[in-house]
Amino acid sequence: MADFCKECSMETIWESTVDSMFKCAVTRTGERTGMLTVEDTTQNKTLLEQAVSLSYGAIFGPDIDDVRHWQELCINIIDGVQTE
Repeated sequence: MADFCKECSMETIWESTVDSMFKCAVTRTGERTGMLTVEDTTQNKTLLEQAVSLSYGAIFGPDIDDVRHWQELCINIIDGVQTE
């Protein structure tokens, strides 16, 4: 971890848009860690900021199991917001 590149620290590992209004993204925060965010772009509001792990350091892109987990977290928070 000592060789972790500081320029890589804001690298986007994965992103998706749900219903044209919710932006979901994981940005690298460390060699094997990231930050998952969900933003409501219509209200310019952050709904979720959660630390997540990056399997295998996401060297060649995100692991499919990580993506499934991130998608589940995103949909759960979005569904919670939409049902209020």
